Amino acid sequence: MLDEPLPNTRRLPLRFMWQMDHEGRFSLASDEFTRLIGARTAAGFGRLWSDIAAAFGLDPDGRVMQAFATHNTWSGITLNWPVDGGGRLPVELSGLPMCRSRAEFCRPTGGFGVCRDLDGLSRACRVAPL
Repeated sequence: MLDEPLPNTRRLPLRFMWQMDHEGRFSLASDEFTRLIGARTAAGFGRLWSDIAAAFGLDPDGRVMQAFATHNTWSGITLNWPVDGGGRLPVELSGLPMCRSRAEFCRPTGGFGVCRDLDGLSRACRVAPL
């Protein structure tokens, strides 16, 4: 049928969760996104954001750490995320500090990312099927 998508063709944006601790160690919390970017690229995470950003050329202006330092909710930081086998996907990150009480300093931050590049996602799916 003509309306059926091709195999491994995305029809919806990909959303994923992430976390960063008070030291700036960034980790992904999404099996789907981890599989999509590939094992080699995913292995580069779980360490300081500054190291990740430098290794992948991910955030040359330091926007994520600037947002993290405010201890406020933030959104709209788009980064070109690396994918195994070459290429990059535009991913928009948003973050939310997590606190137990208003008096407590907000340390760990969590958030989500979204990739709306359906063509890019489909290409990555063909390389690393979900």
